[in-house]
Amino acid sequence: MPLIGNHVHVLNPTYKKYKKRKEDEEIPKVPDFIVPETNEICENLEELERKKFLYDYPIWTCRISGKEGLTYSTADKSEHDCSKSIKKVFSNEVSKSLLQIIHTNTQTTDILIKTLYNTLQQEFFKGESVIVHKSASPTMTKK
Repeated sequence: MPLIGNHVHVLNPTYKKYKKRKEDEEIPKVPDFIVPETNEICENLEELERKKFLYDYPIWTCRISGKEGLTYSTADKSEHDCSKSIKKVFSNEVSKSLLQIIHTNTQTTDILIKTLYNTLQQEFFKGESVIVHKSASPTMTKK
């Protein structure tokens, strides 16, 4: 969920599309005022217009990349894209190890970054894929 500046935005209750499962079930009434970007339910037209203006105004921040001055929809798309690219780069095992380091860190950000970099360069992680290239000349000789 994108941030307003550096603050978390709390949504109104949201509307979820109903999937009809049985023939005898009644479909619940669709609320009159729903914000298109978030599916929030608004009480009246004025609240809906305020929400639309808020979501179209460039005050939003992507919580992953830190990009500022975005509309809600662009910040949401940026978060989705960043999340996908992070998942491609880091496996769950690597992410878990790095998050443990971050969570228990009490040092400055610069030292934390160096620690994370060194960990990525020098350690293997359980479940991590490793590619080994066999060299043409053996480094060890058999006796």
